[in-house]
Amino acid sequence: MGCPLEIPYSSFKSDNERPSPVDALKLPADMYMLPDMALSEVHDWFILYGFCKCGYFRGVDIQKTRKKFSASSRTSELARFLHCKRCGRKGDNRFTFKQMLRD
Repeated sequence: MGCPLEIPYSSFKSDNERPSPVDALKLPADMYMLPDMALSEVHDWFILYGFCKCGYFRGVDIQKTRKKFSASSRTSELARFLHCKRCGRKGDNRFTFKQMLRD
């Protein structure tokens, strides 16, 4: 069963016209995809989120993640452990982040 919020593609005439589900999603204006980096390189002023293709995102506690995994763990490797609470998708999710306001 697909994600309940997947974009219906019945209006597209051919497969070449269909955007991929990830390309069709828009992140909120102040949210960015987290590039592949070591867990120790993730800044403390980043608010980390797990982002699913269905559009659902949820906060990730970076301090708990750092305690659970080694500092050299890559964010692309850890993203496969993200599990969407809305549609149940696992393994194909990504990390996103917002920046905290700093004085």
